[in-house]
Amino acid sequence: MIKADFNLSAVRKYIAEQVREYELHVIQAFTDAGNAWQERAKLKTKSQGSFGNITFNLRSSIGYILLKDGVELAESFEVVGTGDAGAEKGLAYARELAGNYPAGIVLICVAGMEYAAAVESKGYDVITGSSLYMEQDLAELLAA
Repeated sequence: MIKADFNLSAVRKYIAEQVREYELHVIQAFTDAGNAWQERAKLKTKSQGSFGNITFNLRSSIGYILLKDGVELAESFEVVGTGDAGAEKGLAYARELAGNYPAGIVLICVAGMEYAAAVESKGYDVITGSSLYMEQDLAELLAA
């Protein structure tokens, strides 16, 4: 007769630990990708196709939140210049969108001012250009 040389509860514990470790890796990768995305979007100058700053609200509204099963793990909305209202609106908009994602690990990246799409429609890059790098960034970060 063949007898198992392992304990089933030890196997379950090992699997749970591996899942937790991978989950932490994914969360860190999403955080790093969000930071890279935000930096690209905020640092792009008008000569590089971005928009100018009048109130700094649009640039300050660019940021992200990271969720796990609907719970906010991190957020990043930094005030640029005098754009306090923009950072507040960006965070509020991201949190509004968060209600649509009650499960899983989710990175929500936004430009939270209501006129962001209108600025992009005039040919200025608010967040679209930075978003094009997200898939590649995540693939590289998750592979590491």
